Amino acid sequence: MKKNCLVCNKEFKVCFSDIKRGRDKYCSRRCYYDSRIGAAPSEKTRKKISEANKGEKAYRWKGGKISLHCLICKEEFKVKLCKKNTAKFCSKKCHGKWDSINLVGEKSKGWKGGLTALNDLIRHTVQYREWAKTVKKRDDFTCQICGERGGMLRSNHIKKFSDYPELRMVLLNGITIHKDCDIKFVLHREKEWEDYFKLNLKNRGFIELTQ
Repeated sequence: MKKNCLVCNKEFKVCFSDIKRGRDKYCSRRCYYDSRIGAAPSEKTRKKISEANKGEKAYRWKGGKISLHCLICKEEFKVKLCKKNTAKFCSKKCHGKWDSINLVGEKSKGWKGGLTALNDLIRHTVQYREWAKTVKKRDDFTCQICGERGGMLRSNHIKKFSDYPELRMVLLNGITIHKDCDIKFVLHREKEWEDYFKLNLKNRGFIELTQ
């Protein structure tokens, strides 16, 4: 059986199943969608859409937002309901202050009766993450041993992190190297690489580290 499309007037074949399903008016889906442009939804459809967009039934519903108070500045801030048990600070600045206050002793968030190393806590602070990011950016995200750009990069300390606490956040004490290069060449041989990394910084126009 043949019919003409109501939109493009193109002749197309239809069968009994198409007629039964109401697919005998348009030659393609595109013509069907074109026919719906500007057509107002029925009352039944409008009710379904309205109900689907209310409260917890709404599409992408994530629990709305609630108000909490920052642990540092005590200011009120809003977060999604799903994060009410994890959100504690209104900004990264307050988060950083909290890290500075709670780094040592029984007040530290990782305190386990003295078993948790202070070094591990410092590596998770906002200040340390900013230091690592700045070192990589300065070195153009390029390993200063193999010369490869990108990949699993580390912001390594020229003078050991654990031995020189005063140099932990000093940019000139940082160098970018690949994880593989660190494991194969530098790990447990940090002292041997100090002069090489200092020369690297000097040749690239940076001031050499003081002893």
